[in-house]
Amino acid sequence: MKVGYITDDFSTLAGLASVAYGSADSFREVQNQIIANSPSRVFDTQRPSDIFQSFLGSETYFFNIIMNVLESEYASDSEFTDYIDEEFSADWVDKIRTSISRDLYLEMDSLSNYGNKLRDYLINSLRGLFPGYEKISELGDNILSSIGSDPALGDDVDLIAAIAGNNPHTKINTPPSNTTIPLLESVDLDKDYRGISFTTGYLTPQEYFSEIAYPGFEAFNSTPTTFKDSILDGYMGYPSGISLESIFNPAGAESIRNITSAISSVLSDSDIWNAASILGQLGDIPGLDQGERDIYEISLIGPRVNNFLTFDPATMSNGDYFDTSSLPKILNADKEDGVPMSSRKSSNTF
Repeated sequence: MKVGYITDDFSTLAGLASVAYGSADSFREVQNQIIANSPSRVFDTQRPSDIFQSFLGSETYFFNIIMNVLESEYASDSEFTDYIDEEFSADWVDKIRTSISRDLYLEMDSLSNYGNKLRDYLINSLRGLFPGYEKISELGDNILSSIGSDPALGDDVDLIAAIAGNNPHTKINTPPSNTTIPLLESVDLDKDYRGISFTTGYLTPQEYFSEIAYPGFEAFNSTPTTFKDSILDGYMGYPSGISLESIFNPAGAESIRNITSAISSVLSDSDIWNAASILGQLGDIPGLDQGERDIYEISLIGPRVNNFLTFDPATMSNGDYFDTSSLPKILNADKEDGVPMSSRKSSNTF
C-alpha cells in the first residue's frame, strides 16, 4: 500500500521521511522510492552530462553555435566588446570555447534541484565565464534562440536537457516539487531502490580494495552463510537488466531472479543436487566436497562451464586451438624423438 504526499518548493527528503516514517533518518528510503519511480529512470544510471552529450552527436557542432553567437555579440554590441577586451586577451575565443563545455557539463552534474532546463544550465555557465557582465540573460536568450532554430537540434535539445536534469541520483536532499509522491507505508531499511540488500549485495570500500569478491568472504577457506543471497542480489542488480542465463540459453533458460516461492527449495542443501532442481545437472561431477559445491551451484550454465572443463580441440575448436594429430608429418623429422646423441643407435650417414 502506498500513500501520496504532496510537495512544494520547500520540501526535503528528510522532511518527507519525517512525515511518512516518523524519522528524518529514513530520507534515503524516500530517495530510493523516488529513484525507482523516476520517469527518466532508463537514463538515470548515467551522469546528466553524459545523457546530454550522447544526444548531441557532435559536440563541436553544438558549441560552434554558442561561439558563433558570442562572436556576433562581440562584433555588434560595444558593451560586450569592451567587457571581453578588458577581461580577456586577443585569444578570447579559444579560451571561452575550452571553458564553456566544461562549465556547462559541470552545471548539469551539480545542480541539486529538479525542473532545470537548458537555459538554467547555460545562464549559470555564462555567469561563471563572464562575472560582472550585466546582460547575461539577454546573451543566454540569444544563444538559446540560435540553438532552437537550428534544424539539427531544434526544440529536442531542451527536452534532453530536462531529462538529464531530472536524474534523482544527483539530488542530495530535494524531491520533485509541486507534485504528489507515492511512498510505501513501511520500508525495509536494508534495501536500495532496486530491492538489493546493502548487507549481502554491497561491498564496503575497504572490502572492495582488499579484493574481497562477496560480502563475508574475508576467509578463503570457508563460504559465508550469506553467499547465496549475495549471488541472488548480484543477478537482480545486473546492469543490463538481462539475466546471465538468458544470454547463455535464450530459448529455455529460467532466470534465477524470477524464481519466487520455489527459490528456498531449489537452493536448499537437500534439494540442490536432485534431478528436479535447475541445478541438478551438477550431480554428475564426481568428487566435489561441500566447499566446491557451494561454488559450482551458483553457475546456471552447467557443470561443463560452457565446455571449458571437457574441451576437445579436435571437435570443438573455434579456430583458437588446433588438434596436433591433424598436423602434417614432417619428412625430415627426428626419428628417435630427440634422444641424446650418446644414446642413439649407430648407423651409417647415408
